[in-house]
Amino acid sequence: MVELPQVNVSVSRQVSFTRPTTTILAGTQTVVAADCPVDGELTNITLHFPNGCNALVELSCFVNQEQILPISGFIALNDATKDFPIFKKVTKKSVLRVQIANTDIFPHTPSIIFNLEGTP
Repeated sequence: MVELPQVNVSVSRQVSFTRPTTTILAGTQTVVAADCPVDGELTNITLHFPNGCNALVELSCFVNQEQILPISGFIALNDATKDFPIFKKVTKKSVLRVQIANTDIFPHTPSIIFNLEGTP
């Protein structure tokens, strides 16, 4: 039998931070994190802010300790879903992290999706 060489096949993966993980109570802040599932590239981040967030819920995204979205400060939207191109090299040792703050008197649940390409 002839053995074929192994080929590293690129795959698409998503790391989603959604309900209940990102349900943030009134007047609180939290950090959610996950290990990166691939060696490759973070291609974009999709953010969804439900109606009612009204710039009262803000977040920032990190790879390890480096803030990548926005470059500094926070993003705060209302009733919006937006894709942000990133193109950041990552490894399976990378930690994907989101810091979320809610200054409203009501709880809110933004959704954050890290879209990745690479080898598992």
